[in-house]
Amino acid sequence: MRQNKPSVLKNRRPSVSLSEADFWTDVPGEIKRAIQKAKEQLDMGEGIAHDLVMKE
Repeated sequence: MRQNKPSVLKNRRPSVSLSEADFWTDVPGEIKRAIQKAKEQLDMGEGIAHDLVMKE
């Protein structure tokens, strides 16, 4: 169920408190490599604009 009420969103607290570093530590190596490759492709201008992806 998606809640968009400001009062609900403002008072919502994460059920688990993890830092980005904690998250990255748990990501499998294969996924880390895929993310790094995607970041490099974006840096080289090889990405597809969000608007174009959403039209498909």
